[in-house]
Amino acid sequence: MDTDGVHIDQVIYGSFLLSSETGGSCFRFEGVHSDDVPDGGAPAGDDDAGEGGHADAGPDGQGRGAGAHANASADPVGEGLRGDAAAPADAGAAPAAGDGDRPMAPLLVGPQPCPRPAEVDDFGLLQARDRASPAELLRNPYAAVDHLSLLACIGGEGHSFFVVREPWRNLQVAWAEVFGGVHRAVNRLLDEQLLGSRCPQRDVDLERAIKLSFLMPNLIWRKPPSSSGTKAAVMQSICRRRLNMACKMDIVGLVRDYERDVLLAKELEPTPAGRRSDENRVRRAADLMSRSKYGKARKEMLNNGLANKDDPRVVQQMDIKHPARKEELTPLSDDELSYARRGIDRENFMKELGRLDHDVGEGLGGLRNEHLTALLFSPQRDVTPGAAAAADDLYAFADNVVQCRLPDYFYVGYVATRLVPANKVDPSTLAPGASPDARPINVGNALRRLITRAFFDEGLLATINEIVGPVQNGAGLRGGISLTVLGVQASLEARPDFCAIQGDLKNGYNEVKRESVLASVRERPELHDTLAYFFKLLEPKSYVGMGSGTNVSSAPFRIEEGVQQGAVESLYMFGLSVNKPYRRARARLAEGGGAITAIVDDHYLLAKPRLAFQVLESLKADLQLTCGLELQPRKSAAYINEAFRDDDFEAMRVAAGIPDSLLLDRDGEPVLVHGQQVRGITVCNIPVGSAGFVDAYLTRKQASIIGDNDMIKALLDPRRWAQPEIPTRQLAFLMLRNCLQFRGDYWLRHLPPQLTATFAKELDESTWGFLEHALGDELSNWTNLGIRRLQLPVRRNGGGFRSCNSRKDAQYAGCLAQSALQLLDRKDDRGNVIPGRMHTPSLVNHFGETSFNHARDRDWHPWKHLLDNSNGNIATGLRQASSQMKTNFEEVAIDGMYDQDSCLVLQDVTRFGFNSDGTRPARPTSVTRIHSLCSSRRWSFIGCFN
Repeated sequence: MDTDGVHIDQVIYGSFLLSSETGGSCFRFEGVHSDDVPDGGAPAGDDDAGEGGHADAGPDGQGRGAGAHANASADPVGEGLRGDAAAPADAGAAPAAGDGDRPMAPLLVGPQPCPRPAEVDDFGLLQARDRASPAELLRNPYAAVDHLSLLACIGGEGHSFFVVREPWRNLQVAWAEVFGGVHRAVNRLLDEQLLGSRCPQRDVDLERAIKLSFLMPNLIWRKPPSSSGTKAAVMQSICRRRLNMACKMDIVGLVRDYERDVLLAKELEPTPAGRRSDENRVRRAADLMSRSKYGKARKEMLNNGLANKDDPRVVQQMDIKHPARKEELTPLSDDELSYARRGIDRENFMKELGRLDHDVGEGLGGLRNEHLTALLFSPQRDVTPGAAAAADDLYAFADNVVQCRLPDYFYVGYVATRLVPANKVDPSTLAPGASPDARPINVGNALRRLITRAFFDEGLLATINEIVGPVQNGAGLRGGISLTVLGVQASLEARPDFCAIQGDLKNGYNEVKRESVLASVRERPELHDTLAYFFKLLEPKSYVGMGSGTNVSSAPFRIEEGVQQGAVESLYMFGLSVNKPYRRARARLAEGGGAITAIVDDHYLLAKPRLAFQVLESLKADLQLTCGLELQPRKSAAYINEAFRDDDFEAMRVAAGIPDSLLLDRDGEPVLVHGQQVRGITVCNIPVGSAGFVDAYLTRKQASIIGDNDMIKALLDPRRWAQPEIPTRQLAFLMLRNCLQFRGDYWLRHLPPQLTATFAKELDESTWGFLEHALGDELSNWTNLGIRRLQLPVRRNGGGFRSCNSRKDAQYAGCLAQSALQLLDRKDDRGNVIPGRMHTPSLVNHFGETSFNHARDRDWHPWKHLLDNSNGNIATGLRQASSQMKTNFEEVAIDGMYDQDSCLVLQDVTRFGFNSDGTRPARPTSVTRIHSLCSSRRWSFIGCFN
């Protein structure tokens, strides 16, 4: 044959795959045994074949034989696997003497017809091909997925299952071999694409490997469809058998079993929507608490369940929340495609992999965080080389993903999401036939969450925060909520003639124009290396599967616009999109000494009323034009001190369509405090307004927290559950000690202690009542010594209970020390200016222009200007916190046990929260109180900021 323009392009599974330079045709040489080649010799072309020249080579190019890889252990599935399901003792070893060690000679089989590019469906996902032939299956075992569509592989309608939560330890090595191996195959094929000319057969092999990478979690960890469940021991045996099949590359058998379960799942009755039974909720909470997931356990006991995804009213609500694309995305130009692309740092990837939170719901396809963390092994553990390399294989795959080296159809499956409609209220409280109100919860793929979290490393987050600052405090800025709250509080305290307008964006995350996100990235050269990956995330009109487990069905809508709620990148993309309108509003407000601050999609304008309402109107138009976002006046709020609330303010408020900022009860009637109506707004759920408004709001919040405590207390009533596996008293004690007692800390942290005294007292009474329920005894029967012992830290052999009343002063002082410094411009130890988040004339006058500059000696007093010139809530709260904590300390401290210079609690009020040399502790809000019994009469109390 004429071989001009033809070259060996790929060696795969015992075949020499040749292609012409034009990619128009393929030739294939099959490796066969030849008696004509002398022992020890090599047939022509054998040097090119390498290990892949063996007919039993696996998809990663290594000898397949009966095992998983050439470096696999004899029994990667674990000890105890015997009989037919066990891997042979020589699995992965070199072929035995005989046929296996005979040299290979090429046999021309081609020319072969070029495989047709697979067609895509309406979602942009690959459609199914014809079933692979036996010869093709022999060449490439991954061809077993040819007849499966990519929609099926990602776990779309009819192909989704409940999965095993966490791999058993004795199966982790085999899982790492299998999962790492399929991603190793993808990486190898991508590398060959970069090095060689285009080859249609390689494209098909890449398609197969990608399909299998999506499908593998369901192939291995799916639970058999059943209305009664499967016992753990049986499930472990099933998964062991599947992993053994995967290790022997019996993909055909795995797919056959999977398709059988698909048919069985269709015969099951769908799981009814609504709230779990009380027993199921308690059992689930107990399971979570056994793994120290106390916050998740609390939510499990309090959640209102899921709405019926098949209810047309619920579907309509979800559809409305996900609008059609408003503006088509501008394709990347040739210049933009040539930009250097940001990769992922390996060390950061491994750190994020190890930090993945467990007990997080899986997206489509069944891959869970637990499945990913199972790829990490301690250095002391004896594992196979393939398993040990699995995390690195996944890292290489992740880097290929963010470098945008994979085909377009991969990214369509990558951003597909599972949606569950969560009830906003308990369905049992609704009137018969009432329309349920639900919120959409989108659950993305676990691998996507990991990859994107590693992509947004500290360097990228710092760049984004520099771009969106100083207005946006919600783009990964530590303490951003505290900054926003304190900024609004201090501005209104410093300038009571200022009004605060709280803006509400309609369905912000889901409505923001994706084109505006990309436009913001295009305008910033420092973000050009992220443009390609951002485009891949935003360009697809994402498939949505509604439901969970075997009850997933295709939604009649897609996620075409906005950023997905819950996705790692959404926070930063949204901040970039609204950055320009916010900055333009800031420039206009600054002309009158005002400011704007934001926490993601909640923003607050601070200025004199006329200027504030004018900027509000321009911002409303700017957000609509630039970002496609609608500012909702009827859900916004405007507040000004009662002394400055005049007819002009009311006229401007009414003209803007903003309702009165009165606090209303459940019936919509104004709440009265001492016979007076009260006004105010909430900033990140913190009340800001008149004293009556703050007090009434806290009373409402206190009632909500106590109501939740009472509901959990009723669920964990020992008289309800006689089963020994539900230890109600222990569960109640652990839930209270590790979660419930701290639920009021958010408000204690952001409000001065003089405003939270009653709030803290009422929560403490609820806490002690809950404790009596858990103990089955009344604390009035306890000695004073026993009650004090309860309040010692656990590490000091105490009960670990701390009252809100004892924490409120330290919480507020710590918040102030952490947040106030970041509001104003300040100088570091080299004289460089660090820009503040809200450096306005009013705040400069309130705190002092140089108060927060770097401390150069012991005469540094950051609070002196504030305390000398203000009697407002902030200064009063600081004085009270300092005085109360010192008093508590001095009452119990033993002389000589502390050094006044090094003890944070004993610092002068003018530098309270800071060390004597002016340095600030890393975590000033974490106050450690160490109580120890010194004698029968005296207690030591050492207060310090960690």
